[in-house]
Amino acid sequence: MTGKGAFYLQLCRQKAQLTQEYAAECLNISRRQLCRYESNESPVTQDILLKMTELYKAPFIVPWYIKYWTLYGEYLPDLVEMETDGDMGFNLHIALRYLSDAVTDLESSKCTGRPTDRQFVETLKRATDTLYSALTYVCQKQSA
Repeated sequence: MTGKGAFYLQLCRQKAQLTQEYAAECLNISRRQLCRYESNESPVTQDILLKMTELYKAPFIVPWYIKYWTLYGEYLPDLVEMETDGDMGFNLHIALRYLSDAVTDLESSKCTGRPTDRQFVETLKRATDTLYSALTYVCQKQSA
């Protein structure tokens, strides 16, 4: 896999300040296998994904994997990984703006009698993606 999401597992491990050797040992796999996972040369098993999530303290690993490695990924929202309450607050303000724009678009289409256009759908999708990211952050924080 290339493009968006490539090398995410490696970034998570590095952010946790773990060497490949140490992480591989903790995950009970070879360093070479971890390298294959990190360079997206090989799909990761579910049990290893869950272990990585815990070891790296990276709750977005599973949603990332589903988004970029499965057939269902295209139907999932784009996640923005938030690290602080400030990030979440900022993203909620952005979502509010998107929702406000969507309401304006919808009201405008009622007045003109034209059907809801693509811009409305895209604006609503951005709002939903941003809200989902904020919700994921809050749920992860509560479970920690």
